[in-house]
Amino acid sequence: MKLFKKQSLLNNKQLQSLLNNKQLQSLFSFEKAHHILITVLLLLYLIFDVDTPLDLAKYIDTTLGNVVVVLLSLSLVYTGNVFIGVLAIVSAYELIQRSKKTTGSMYLNQIHNAEVIKKDLLDNYNQFPDTLEEEVVNKMAPLINTSSNNVSMFQPVLNDLHDATEL
Repeated sequence: MKLFKKQSLLNNKQLQSLLNNKQLQSLFSFEKAHHILITVLLLLYLIFDVDTPLDLAKYIDTTLGNVVVVLLSLSLVYTGNVFIGVLAIVSAYELIQRSKKTTGSMYLNQIHNAEVIKKDLLDNYNQFPDTLEEEVVNKMAPLINTSSNNVSMFQPVLNDLHDATEL
């Protein structure tokens, strides 16, 4: 028994000093009622998969909307306690992601990537050897005689142009 008590990580005095630590108490202390309300609302938003309304999601899914949401969450870091700030940052990230899901912009990036993958696959599928017909045509002798000793007896004659210009 004595051996076990000596090896314990925290004795009673250390435990009491840890509980009396002002930094630890300030981390989870809620000095005002609206801090508790904000914490409960943010936790409910994170726990339940609440869809963002389309009208609101259209504004949040823009660059300016993302900046406003991030700035609001960072303002809670500086005005409230640290716990509320962390919840605000995580909730802001979730709000932005759920807005992208609602407006469909999340899926547009996935579709573009899918088209690139499909194009690469089709390019690989279209790499096939020459067919027998193509090989035979390539091996055939050319049809044009390039020797210059053939003199043609044909003399072209131009018909009446009927006031048209010659090309």
